[in-house]
Amino acid sequence: INPALNGGKYTVKAENAYGSVTHDVVLSVEDRVNAPEFLELPESVTTLAGNNVTFAVKVFGRPTPKISWKKGKKSVKESKSVSIMQYVDPEDETIAISELQMYKVDPLKNEDIYTVEAANKAGEITHDVQLIVNEPPSFVVKPESQQVVEGESLKLVCKVRGKPLPMVAWLNADQQIIDSDRSSTEVEAKDDKLEVESTFHVKTIEVSDESDQYRITAANSFGQVEHVFGLTVNQGPAFTHIPDSLELISGEDWVIETRATGRPLPAISWSKGKTDLENATSEPAGTETVNKFTFAAVTEEDEGTYTVKAKNI
Repeated sequence: INPALNGGKYTVKAENAYGSVTHDVVLSVEDRVNAPEFLELPESVTTLAGNNVTFAVKVFGRPTPKISWKKGKKSVKESKSVSIMQYVDPEDETIAISELQMYKVDPLKNEDIYTVEAANKAGEITHDVQLIVNEPPSFVVKPESQQVVEGESLKLVCKVRGKPLPMVAWLNADQQIIDSDRSSTEVEAKDDKLEVESTFHVKTIEVSDESDQYRITAANSFGQVEHVFGLTVNQGPAFTHIPDSLELISGEDWVIETRATGRPLPAISWSKGKTDLENATSEPAGTETVNKFTFAAVTEEDEGTYTVKAKNI
């Protein structure tokens, strides 16, 4: 029966030689209806961040069901990273097909319970699937190689993202750094950002802390990353040999030697009052700078107060 062709008002008539009678009837023909029924269902997915994920569903129903998707309690909307395909099976108009596609999934943005809903005037059905997105560790913030000064304090911070949250370790020359009276490490987990913030403290830097083999490792069940950096420990200059005040005889030549240590080796210079003097030479000698300041044929004009300075800034 076709509703368009067969529905309508019908009249029945009876007659003979003495007369006739009629009676009207109305035939209403409704489309055949079937509540939605899932033919193919999506399954829950566990994947890694950066992968693409597709949930596909096929539904039968009369009239053709309308399909929609929810993430948690909110409707899924299309974006640059999410697309929804909806179409009717070209060979059977009672079958609707939908695909929810997510590109380069992220645990913070995409992980959730997804609900597919199919409805027509005969009914409504739903089905839930879960998307779990894990992520190998990656550095968000990492310390770079740097120069520090002996005797100062040091604080280095690294931030690592991953799911599950990574375990972070600080090492020097393949030996894990263990908390002591002089140094310590702290870890703070930030679940809402899937980040671990780890801090390395040194109360007082020593020359022995210098190394180009410091490493930070971060690991979870889906991978491991490491970062290598170095610390160069500098020392402020210090005199190891300085001259005493002198009394010289006019006309004599005299050489005054000064020694200073520091990291890097300091430059040594002389001045008289506000005037810088050039009659001095310096050269490295192991862990020291050796400076020789020369008086040639001293005169009374050379009398005065002289200042020697060692500098490595």
